[in-house]
Amino acid sequence: MIDLVNIHELLGRGMRRKREALGWRQQDASKEFRNWGLQTWSPVAVSQVETGLRRPSIGDLLLVSLVLGKRLIDLVPDDVDDDEMIDLGTGTRMSVRLIKKLLSGGGFPQGYKFTANDLQTPGDEWLKELLEHSQAEHARTEKVLRPIWDNWPRSMKHKDTTKPFEPPTEAEGRAAERLGVEPAVLKAASRRLWARDFEEERDARAGVGKVAPQALQARRGHASRQMIAELREYLDTVFPDRKTTGS
Repeated sequence: MIDLVNIHELLGRGMRRKREALGWRQQDASKEFRNWGLQTWSPVAVSQVETGLRRPSIGDLLLVSLVLGKRLIDLVPDDVDDDEMIDLGTGTRMSVRLIKKLLSGGGFPQGYKFTANDLQTPGDEWLKELLEHSQAEHARTEKVLRPIWDNWPRSMKHKDTTKPFEPPTEAEGRAAERLGVEPAVLKAASRRLWARDFEEERDARAGVGKVAPQALQARRGHASRQMIAELREYLDTVFPDRKTTGS
């Protein structure tokens, strides 16, 4: 296996192999290339292309193939391992195997799934890091919630363990801030005490659907204050070392 960095180096190395097979010096190749329209391809430019320092366009490569009497796929060196991953210049890496298939005009069945062995995009790494972070954060939050879960007075339902990981509502965020706890703790504690989410319990106490709309806001505020007091008392028992904040 040879150590290649990018697609231009890969094809440039192949171009040099084909040039040498024809018995051409770089000066000879330069003359031929310029005769076919590559006016800036001096001997120095040919050397730069062959070492990957110069990045020819697809149009340039088509002319190179024409001058050398080869197909684009023939510019891929024969001694390169098919598993070698080549940087396409965009942060995406593609296996030599897949490059050959694309240059040969080989198609793919509908729904074909590319694996990391053939195609690696910047997004793949980002998603991997995001997943790892998400898993680590989930594990950390589970550890934080464990004292609440271990103190559950009834059979836990699926929602009891999944709801705390959902984004908090505005009301839940404000209540968690007043209690000085993470929103996940507020959400878990609400389900522990009332078998309902914070807003569901608040609206039930406020009498949503039973009282006049003009009175609802005040009743919700009163219910929220009462619930926060109950949550603080409970959390101080479950987390005796926590710092109580707000009122």
